[in-house]
Amino acid sequence: MKNRTLIYGLVALSLAFFSCSSDGGLELSFSTIPGEGPPKSDSGLEIVTTEPVVPAGGVLYVHTGDSVLGPYKVQPRVPLHIKDFPVGSFERLALYYLPEPIDPSRGTTVDLPSPSSSFDELYQAVSSPRVCRDLFADAGAVAQLEGVTVSRGKKAHHRVTLQPLSATVYSADTEVSPPCPDSNGKVVKRFVRLDPRGAESVYVMISSFDGAGIFYAGTFSLYAADGTRLDTATFNREISEDTPMSALFYFPQGETFYLYAEYISRGNRVLPLFYYY
Repeated sequence: MKNRTLIYGLVALSLAFFSCSSDGGLELSFSTIPGEGPPKSDSGLEIVTTEPVVPAGGVLYVHTGDSVLGPYKVQPRVPLHIKDFPVGSFERLALYYLPEPIDPSRGTTVDLPSPSSSFDELYQAVSSPRVCRDLFADAGAVAQLEGVTVSRGKKAHHRVTLQPLSATVYSADTEVSPPCPDSNGKVVKRFVRLDPRGAESVYVMISSFDGAGIFYAGTFSLYAADGTRLDTATFNREISEDTPMSALFYFPQGETFYLYAEYISRGNRVLPLFYYY
């Protein structure tokens, strides 16, 4: 009888330990991730589109100040649960999102800035061309969490809004469209920082001619500087010379915005952008 009681006790203890270990860690819910289209239109109707060439989603790196963890796979509208996240209290965590793991030819996680005393300070460091352009290829987004405590057997949940990064600027002062080099058949996912200087909207021309330009368009979105997604146009289709596409995004109040673009390009053209007043 005693042996049976002991066995039951060990089984219960094992189940309790398993439950605690599986429920612990760090869980992150994202307000939106780049390339993620809204599930419903403004009228509440479900939006149905064809499947993209490359699904929305990417990876996340977490800088604790002492080390960089990841990459962890991030999917649209699915919380990221990092079950094996180290137990402890963290003054700050810097979060780095990319559509794919860091290309070793561009750098390593050693090049990721550590968490800063303020998010503005971190953003200034990560938006430098060395990180934003050279390491992230204008495709990254960043966030910082404050006062995170991860306990054993207790899931630490945090809501995250990723703020876009881009060293490429389309300014109303010059209206020089950003370069759109040949992508060698790969889908490019990138941000362009917009400086509209009072313009009411930005027009995106998605076209090709004479064998060069954009030949596939995925999702194009407008973001506010704080990472709020303002509008989205999803195409997920090939673009021929006879069937150009376009998107028009209106600006609310604000000085800086970000255009997110997915495409396959050939030749060495530009991404045609135009401000309207």
